[in-house]
Amino acid sequence: MWNPGFTAARTQRAVVQGYKRRFWNFSFDHRGTFENPGLVACAVESENVSDHIEGLILDIPRCCFREIMEQLDVREKCGYMRKLVHAFEPMTGSCLGRVFIYSACDDDPYLDVFMRPMNGLDNTLVELESIARTIATAEGASGRNIDYLLQLHAALKAMGSVDYHVDSLVDMYQSF
Repeated sequence: MWNPGFTAARTQRAVVQGYKRRFWNFSFDHRGTFENPGLVACAVESENVSDHIEGLILDIPRCCFREIMEQLDVREKCGYMRKLVHAFEPMTGSCLGRVFIYSACDDDPYLDVFMRPMNGLDNTLVELESIARTIATAEGASGRNIDYLLQLHAALKAMGSVDYHVDSLVDMYQSF
């Protein structure tokens, strides 16, 4: 959202229903290393239909759609899969159409990149502290993991979006 890697032809705020944003995807290349993996955000399908993620629709210019999609597929290669989902306008709930998202792919037998919540419980204090400590110490080729969290947090705040998972991680980090 804050660093898409291309210049969008147009952006629009949107909501995707049935997903939640979680820092559960290990990053060995961008925000961590194999010795000290970072954690990056992923869209996780939720059984709770009221769960949703808010973000931006980034229109890719037609002239370079294929090239940009190929670049995004490479960047999001580790633990993500591209999906086509419906996006909705946050205030009115009207459907904006179908958009691509990169969602968590936790069932790939060749990849062990997905952190599962302890005891199946999500957003517990123990889990949040563990995630925040991992983010606080990891650094990879794309920079410090904490910078990634703080940039995402700032982008969400600038949109007027509340994400309790991201907010809780920032609060936890700042309490260390």
